[in-house]
Amino acid sequence: MCFWTKAPSTVAAMYQREVQILQDQGTLVLCQTTLNLNGYQLLEPNITEDSIKLDALTKLLGGPEHIRARFDPIIFGFTTPRMFREHCKYISGHGITHTTVNFLQPFYKNVYKELKKQGLPVIKATLERQQYTLETLAAIASNYNVRIAVCAETSVFVDKIPGLLPAKCSDPDWAVSIAPELADEIKGHSSRKGCGCMYSDDWGVYHNQGGWSCPHQCIYCYAK
Repeated sequence: MCFWTKAPSTVAAMYQREVQILQDQGTLVLCQTTLNLNGYQLLEPNITEDSIKLDALTKLLGGPEHIRARFDPIIFGFTTPRMFREHCKYISGHGITHTTVNFLQPFYKNVYKELKKQGLPVIKATLERQQYTLETLAAIASNYNVRIAVCAETSVFVDKIPGLLPAKCSDPDWAVSIAPELADEIKGHSSRKGCGCMYSDDWGVYHNQGGWSCPHQCIYCYAK
């Protein structure tokens, strides 16, 4: 089971009992946490300084190897290398050695409208600019001994940029490295071209399909 969250300390507090029961029953529990620090408060107004603390979740899950980070989305005209540097500094300080980056899809669903409403830039970058950005981020990550991967949309750059890892957000190798006994249970099941994820199902539904409304309400989010 893998939590995907922007609020790791909230997850640790809310689900401590459930996680411990799952672990006692032999379930491997992992977490992917998006940590956009520095200037991203403008876009993520409900993500607090306390909610991104990692210590409680790291202890609950059994160590930093159970957690992977994400820096997502990269927004051209807004995101800076300094923001990613702060991200790498923060996660490496907690023993996390893997992060995934992804670019904003500005014309997906209602994203364009929301960003324009806030007076934020909406730029669809060229492949050349995307590659230059990824080269810059890969160099920064290496300075902090952090491995950097992409999501499927930018998998085309993996063979072009040294140190850039392929798209495996739900990485079967990650799970097996912690629990080798899962090797025969996990099967690859890519969702789209360039994806190397294992087979998985989401838990929950979007608000407009009857699910609960996410309290974060990030400005760039297409699923509010």
